[in-house]
Amino acid sequence: MFAVVVYHAGFVIPGGYIGVDVFFVISGYVIADSLRREWLDHGAVDFRRFYLRRARRLLPAAALMTATVVVLGILLSPVGSQGVLARTGIWSSLFNANHYLAAQPNDYFASDLERNALLHTWSLSVEEQFYVVFPLLIVVAWRFGRGRVIGSDRSAVIALSGVAVISFAFSLWLTSWSGWSPSWAFYLAPARAWEFLAGALLVFARPAIRSLPRWLATPFALTGAVSIAAAMRLFDSTTVFPGTAALVPVLGTVLLIAAGDINAGAPFGRLLACRPAQVVGDLSYGWYLWHWPAIVFARALVPDARFVALAAAFASLGVAAISYRLLETPIRTAPRPTPRSTVRLAVGCVAVGLVGSAALIPVAERIQDREAVAEIGPHYGRPEGCGYATPLDELPAECTVGPADAELEIVVVGDSMAGQLSGAVLGATTGTDTKVTLAWAGGCAFAIHDIDWPALTDAQRGCFTFVADLHDDLLERRPDVVVMSSASHQRTEGLVPLPPTLADAPVATIPDRVAVWDAALEATIVPLQNAGIEVVLVHPSPWFEDWTPEACAVVVLELSPDRCSIDGTEAVEAMLAPALEVERRVAARLGVEVIDPNDLICTDRCRSYDDGWIMRDGGHISRATSAALIPRLAAALPLVDRSALRVVDS
Repeated sequence: MFAVVVYHAGFVIPGGYIGVDVFFVISGYVIADSLRREWLDHGAVDFRRFYLRRARRLLPAAALMTATVVVLGILLSPVGSQGVLARTGIWSSLFNANHYLAAQPNDYFASDLERNALLHTWSLSVEEQFYVVFPLLIVVAWRFGRGRVIGSDRSAVIALSGVAVISFAFSLWLTSWSGWSPSWAFYLAPARAWEFLAGALLVFARPAIRSLPRWLATPFALTGAVSIAAAMRLFDSTTVFPGTAALVPVLGTVLLIAAGDINAGAPFGRLLACRPAQVVGDLSYGWYLWHWPAIVFARALVPDARFVALAAAFASLGVAAISYRLLETPIRTAPRPTPRSTVRLAVGCVAVGLVGSAALIPVAERIQDREAVAEIGPHYGRPEGCGYATPLDELPAECTVGPADAELEIVVVGDSMAGQLSGAVLGATTGTDTKVTLAWAGGCAFAIHDIDWPALTDAQRGCFTFVADLHDDLLERRPDVVVMSSASHQRTEGLVPLPPTLADAPVATIPDRVAVWDAALEATIVPLQNAGIEVVLVHPSPWFEDWTPEACAVVVLELSPDRCSIDGTEAVEAMLAPALEVERRVAARLGVEVIDPNDLICTDRCRSYDDGWIMRDGGHISRATSAALIPRLAAALPLVDRSALRVVDS
């Protein structure tokens, strides 16, 4: 638990997320041990009592946490996260947060998901799903084998081993071979079941384990501890996980548990039996519930303080202690709770989470409409379904604005640098006889490259193929103007790899990358010009890395927005310089009109905020800055005055 908390707080344990795998193994061991003892004592498992006991233990604390987080999240959650927070709360109340999160476009390690104060409920949902299925599975195995091998657990071991092998194979397939997002392997219970079952199988191996020499307890414990520590230290967000990598913490935990079964009096066993360890163990469930919301809210309230998240995480242990003493323990130890009262309690807990989370959805929509938040909202097009590498003739209707028979047709192409110009282009063409089509694609710079380059990733190949097809469609359609803008500075700096378009040219240094980008731009623009299409090139805006004001809490953005801002340094301008230089050089050589938004952003320094938002995130201009470009675009575009045409027609 400690490793998970420290990892979530952003400190020194890059693989701390494997603490959840350790917990899954322990949970499987504890539940299997409880069920086996009941089976041996009574020859049956009381399913009703099992599920009622689980409900009293888990649901009240989870419901209290969910309701508290969604209420506080109105003001304390990072801007823009209220909607996903509410939906996660709904699904977690239905014990299904893992499936909802797996379906999201980003994985567990993405920065926007890290602003979801209920992200951690995915593992609780996996655990709850295990509790539903596992008792049924093991009892069926016992009953099936009872007539064949009296008093033997062989049938249960065979059944659990078979399911564990299938689950592990499924995890490998999702992680490495299926082509699906690894998030599905990370979140889905069937891909995680083998971890629970590894702990469960230990229960049935206990007689054999206890027959081992007692001196083996220490090497087992050391090997297990080293395995877990190595995973915490060597794994990080780039590790392909779970897959085979999950074997390291899972087998390490198995060895630690086995060491305790061999000799509970060994040093490691005594360490776990000491009073402080037992207290933390008692509070671990509540601490897990509360630590992540505390971290998210603390980061949102004090975005520039490194240690505030860690302090909040450990402060949440106090909240867990209060919850354990005043809520969890009284409910768990209540004398003779009836099934009816437990069912009412469970229904009430589910209802609290559902109602509270559902009530946050309309509130989240109103928050997005507030002026302080709307200023950093998405540009026109993205919410309407534009910007997703859609072929020109398949774009949603909302991505084309203006009459179909307009005198002038403009197509906006490029990556998100072009997407941020949507409002400016539409503003510049207002009142003119112009049709504007938004054909940009996030992450796909508009430049022709060698698609047959063998080292292309699937994502690069998809982008390059989309750009090549779009280029062909433009040559066939022949709009009057193409407005193009791409994050060229990310290419010249090497943040985004470039394939070599020059014969045998390595792309290792800035001059090499500048040469490749120069050739790619020319190869893209010249055919358009030869087809009679006018090209307007807009320089990219600066790059402030992963900064975003959306990481700030709503209350901070409303009362003190400058606390959420960031100022550029010489490094920002230095990063822009090679890209702007190559674009100016190509534009001058080919006679292309150039628009530079950077004098609106970088004056004495590059700024994100100055009595209003200049940037909406670390790489994109705000709506206000986009609107400030309207006069420049209007001057650069050969616009046709619609009112004048009406006079002539009449």
